[in-house]
Amino acid sequence: MLRFGSFRLNQQIVVRYVNSSAAFVTSNPGLNAAAAPRFPRRTALHRPSPAVQAALNHQRALIEKHKDAVEVLDESNIFNLTDGLEFSSSVSFPALRAVKKLISKSPEKINALSDQRLAVLVSAAGQKSELNVEKSLRAGYLKEIWPKILAAENFGLEALNAYLETSVLLDETFSLTSVLDILAEKNLTANSKTYENLVAGANAQGNIQAIVEIIKEMKANNIPLSQTAVEKWVECLGLKDARKDFKAVIQAFKSSLDPFRLYVSASIGLARAGKGAECTEILVDLPSAETRASPKNVDLVIKLFNLLVKNKVAKAAEIVRPYLPEGRLDFTQQAHLRVALIQALKNKVPAENTAQIIELVREDKAVRYSLINHSYRYFLETYEHALAHGLDAEKIVKQLVKWTSVLKANDLSQNPLADVVQQAILEKVPVKELYKTFIHSQEAQDLMAEEGQRAHIFIPLVNQVVKQLPESKIADSTFKELIFLCNSTRGGSFSTLATALAQKSVPYIKSVLNSIENNSFLVTEIVGVMLSNEQLDRLSELMTTKLETEKDVRIMINRVINPIMRNLKSNKFNEEDLPAISKVIANGFNASDKSAQTPGGEAIAAILAASTIADARVEKLIKLLVDEPKVTIGSAEIKRIEAKLLEVNLPHRAGLIKYLKRKSTTYQRWQTTEDIGELEREAESLEKAEDVPAGVLLTLYEVILKKAVAEKNVPAIMNTLPKFYKKEKDQSDVKIFKGRIVEAHNMALLENMNNEAWEAADLLWNLKPLKNVETVLLYALTLCRRGMTEEAHEVLKNFKSAALNLQPSYFNNVASSSVLKAAGEPEIEQFLKLLSKEFNIKSTWKARLKAEVKMNKLRALMEQKKLDEAFTVCMETSKECGYAFGAFELMNEALQAENQVLVKKLKTLIISVEDINTFIITFGVCLLERGDKRGVDLLKSKIEYIPSKKLTELTQREFNLKNPEIMHLLFNIFNKPENSVLELEDLMRKTAELYERQNNLDGLKRLFDDAKSSSIPLNAKIRVQFESSIKKLESASKSTETHRESAEAK
Repeated sequence: MLRFGSFRLNQQIVVRYVNSSAAFVTSNPGLNAAAAPRFPRRTALHRPSPAVQAALNHQRALIEKHKDAVEVLDESNIFNLTDGLEFSSSVSFPALRAVKKLISKSPEKINALSDQRLAVLVSAAGQKSELNVEKSLRAGYLKEIWPKILAAENFGLEALNAYLETSVLLDETFSLTSVLDILAEKNLTANSKTYENLVAGANAQGNIQAIVEIIKEMKANNIPLSQTAVEKWVECLGLKDARKDFKAVIQAFKSSLDPFRLYVSASIGLARAGKGAECTEILVDLPSAETRASPKNVDLVIKLFNLLVKNKVAKAAEIVRPYLPEGRLDFTQQAHLRVALIQALKNKVPAENTAQIIELVREDKAVRYSLINHSYRYFLETYEHALAHGLDAEKIVKQLVKWTSVLKANDLSQNPLADVVQQAILEKVPVKELYKTFIHSQEAQDLMAEEGQRAHIFIPLVNQVVKQLPESKIADSTFKELIFLCNSTRGGSFSTLATALAQKSVPYIKSVLNSIENNSFLVTEIVGVMLSNEQLDRLSELMTTKLETEKDVRIMINRVINPIMRNLKSNKFNEEDLPAISKVIANGFNASDKSAQTPGGEAIAAILAASTIADARVEKLIKLLVDEPKVTIGSAEIKRIEAKLLEVNLPHRAGLIKYLKRKSTTYQRWQTTEDIGELEREAESLEKAEDVPAGVLLTLYEVILKKAVAEKNVPAIMNTLPKFYKKEKDQSDVKIFKGRIVEAHNMALLENMNNEAWEAADLLWNLKPLKNVETVLLYALTLCRRGMTEEAHEVLKNFKSAALNLQPSYFNNVASSSVLKAAGEPEIEQFLKLLSKEFNIKSTWKARLKAEVKMNKLRALMEQKKLDEAFTVCMETSKECGYAFGAFELMNEALQAENQVLVKKLKTLIISVEDINTFIITFGVCLLERGDKRGVDLLKSKIEYIPSKKLTELTQREFNLKNPEIMHLLFNIFNKPENSVLELEDLMRKTAELYERQNNLDGLKRLFDDAKSSSIPLNAKIRVQFESSIKKLESASKSTETHRESAEAK
C-alpha cells in the first residue's frame, strides 16, 4: 500500500500544486491582477510547514541536479532519466526511445529502481506524451518495456496501477483475470486506484457485468466508490442504453459526487453506442447551476464532442457549445482538439463533419485559425511525403481542395486555398501539383480580380522566372513571362523580381521597364536593391529611365531616400558614388511639375537638414545637382527650404539651396550641347552684344569650363578662364560654384607645368591666387627648376600667410607627379631648403621627396645595367628613410641577371633595416612577378603572419602594376585568420576590379569561389558585387560572340 505521508509523495503534491497554478494563469491570459490567484503574504501565520518547505527545497535541488541530464536525455544513468520523465511537463518520443534503449542495453539496471520510479517509466506513455507522440508509438513503447517492468525486483502496486491507467488511455485491453494473477503472484493488495483502472478497462470493453463484480469487491474491502469509478460505470450503462439504470446510479451519487460529470459520462456512453444527437437529451436533467462545464470538466465535454464528430453527427458543435464555459479554452484543451482534428483527417471523416471541430471555436479567432493552420500543416506534410515517395499526390490535393471548400462555404476562412499556398511557400514545400490546382481555382480568379491582390498568388511563377532570368535574353520566353508578371502583380512580387533583375545588364533592365505598363514601383525596387548593394556605377547608367507622373516620381523618391541618406552618413562612403546618387535624386524632378513642393526638392531638403552628413559631401552633391538639367526648384520652394534650414541653424546649407534655382531653357540648352567650340562661338557673339547681362556670360563661361574639365580640354580653359575672372569682377551676385572654376584653373596649371610650358603656367598663376596645396608646392618647385629662387620663396611665404596646412598626403601626391620626377637632386634640395624656412617640415616628408628623385636615379642606373652603383643608391637611401628603398625593383633586376651576389647583399640590407620576414616577402613576391611558382611555396611555408601595412603595400604595388593573377595568389596565400580581414578584403576587391577591367571572366569566377571558401565572412554586399561583375562580363562575352558569329555569317 502507498504510504501517504511519504516524502516523495509530498514532492509530487508540491509539483502538481505549482504546475496547476501556472497552468491556471497561462490558460487564462485575460486575467488582470485582481482576478489572478493570490497567495497569502509570508507572515509568521502563513509560513509553509517544515515538511512542505523541505519538499520544495528537495524538488528544487533535484531538478537543478539533473537539469543537464533531463535536457540531453542522459542514457548513462537510469535515475537521471527517470527524474527527467517525472519532472518534465511533457514527454517526447526521443525520451521514450532513450528509455527503451537503456532497458534493452542494460536490463539489470531496472532492478535498482523503486516501485514509484517504475511507475514513472510506465506512465511516460500516458498523458504526458499524449499530445506529442502518436498512439501507435506509445503503445509499442508500453508493450516493449512492460515485461521487464513486471519482472523487476521492486515491482509493486504503483507500477501496476500506472500500467492499467496507461493501457486504458491507449485503448489497450487487459483481462481482469490477468490482473488478479499479478496481484496474487506479487502478493499485492489492490487499492482504490487499482479498482478505478479495472472499472475503466471493463468500460472500454463494454463489460457491464465485470464492472458490477468489481464494485462488489470494492464494497467488500470497504473501498469507497470514487468519482472516476462511478463515471466509468455510468458511461458503460449508457453504452448498453440502460437508461433507467444509469439514471438511478446518477440519482444515488449526485449529492456526493459531481453530477455534471456523471450526466456527461452517460452521454458519452450513448454517443459510443451511436445514438447521435439524442445522446445529449439526458443533459436537460442537469441542475440549472450545472449547465456549463467548470474548467476541470471541459475534458469530458470535448470527449463527447469528438465522439459526435467521429459518428458524423450534423451540427455537433452547435449541440455541445452550450455546455462549454465562456471564454477561451486552455492550451491543453486546444491541443486535444488539434489531435482530434488530425485524427479525423487521417480517418477520412467527411470534411463537413470534421469542420465541426473548427466550428466549435468559431468565435475565438486566434484558436480557430490555429486549428485551421494545423490542418494545413497536416496536408502539406502528407503532400510532401507523397511527392518524396512517388505516391499519389493528386489524391491528397483533391482532399485538400474539398477541405478548403468546406471551410470557405461555412465562412470559417475567407481564402483557405490561398492560405495553404502561402504556408507551403513559407515552409518551402514544393507546391507544383498543388499550385496547378490552385491557380485555376475560382478563389485564385477572385483574388486576381481584386485591385490589391495577394502577391503570394504569383510567387511560384515568380520563382520560376527568377531561376531562368540569368540565362534570359531580351524578347525570349522568360522575358515575356517577366513582362506578364510585371503587368499583373504588385507589391511583394516586385521585390523578388527586382532583386533578380538588378543583376541583369542595364540594357535588359531598360527593355523590361520600357515594355511594362506602369514601371514606377519596379523602378524604385531596382534602385533600392542597387543602392543597398552599392551598384552605383550601373545605377547611374539606369537612371535615364523616364517616370511619367508626379505620383511615380514621389513613389521613387520615398522609396530610395532612406538608403541614400544612410550611404551619405556612412564613414565608409566612397565619394566617387556621388554622381550616381545625384542622378537618382534628379529623377525626383519632373519637367512638367510646377508645384511649390516637388519630391526631388523634399529629398534635397532632407539631405541638407541632416547635420550628420559632412558639409563637404553635401556641397559636392549640390554641385553635381546643379549640372543635372532636370533639377529645377522654384523660388517659393527655395524660400521654404531655406527657412527650414535656418530654423535648425544651418545657414551655410541654406545658402547652397539657392544654386538649384529653376534654370532657364537657354541654360538647359547649354548644358545639353556637346560641342565646346559651339559654346565658345556663342560666347564670342554675346561678348560683342551690348545689352547682354554680365551674369549670362558668367553662367555660359561656367558651363564651358565645366565641360572643358570633363573633356580635359586645356586650350578651352586657357581661352575662357581669363574672360571669366574679368567678368566676375563686374557681377558678383550670380550664384556660381567657385570650386568648379578652381578645378579648371588647377587642371590647366598642372597640365602646363607637366609640359614645361612655363609661360602659360605663369599666366595662369598670375590670374588669381590658388589655394590648392599641391598646386602651390609644384609651382614653387618649377620656379626652383628655372632658377627663380626668390620668386619661389615669395610663393611659399604667401602660402604660409594664407594659413594653409601641410599634410603627409600632399607630399605623397607631389612625389608622384611628373613635375617632381623631371626635377634634379639639387633642385629638390633647393626647394626643400626654401620650404624649411617657412614651415617645420618633418624629416620623413623630406625623405619621401628625396626618395622619389633617388628612385628616378635608381631606375636610370638599372637601365644602364650598373647594378653595383644601383645597390649603393639603394643602401644609402634605405638607411636614410628607414625602410628597404627600391628593394623590389633591384631584386627583380638581380633575379633577371641571375646575380646571386646582389641577391645576398639585398637580403643583408633588408634584414638590417627591417626584418627577415620582409626579405622573404620581397623575395617571394619578386619570384611571383617573374612567373616563378617557387614564390608560392616560399611564402606559404615561411610566412604565417603578414603585417597590415605590408599587405597594403603589396596590394597597391600589384594593383599599380596591373597583376591580378599575382594578387589572386597573394590572397590565397595570406588568407588566414591571423591576418587582417580589412586588408584581405581590400586585396580581394582590387583583384576583382582588375579582373573586371581586363575582362578576365575565368579569373573573376575563380576568385569568387576562393572568396566563398575563405576565412573572410562574405557578406551580402560583396557577394552581390561579385555576381554583378560576373554577369556583366558574361553578358559582354555573349554579345562579342554574337557579333563574331554575325560577322562570320556575312
